[in-house]
Amino acid sequence: MKKILIPVFLLLFIVNIYAFVTGINLADKITFYESETKKLHQENQDLETKVFAVDSLRYAVSLADGLKFTKKAQPVYLDNLKYALNK
Repeated sequence: MKKILIPVFLLLFIVNIYAFVTGINLADKITFYESETKKLHQENQDLETKVFAVDSLRYAVSLADGLKFTKKAQPVYLDNLKYALNK
């Protein structure tokens, strides 16, 4: 009976150590991926903020003004038309 129990306990001890080491490795991987997820989330928020800034009308107006795309248009008054009216 003792000859059977000693190898069984030794096998269980080795399996326990293997499970413990595997658990430690998995915990390290989980920690790494959680930190990577946090970095990516922060980067995503930064890029989202930049996209909203670029999409804003104020940004477009300031960019157009800087590139001299703005041209002051002359107003058209309806009571003083220069075009032929159908009378």
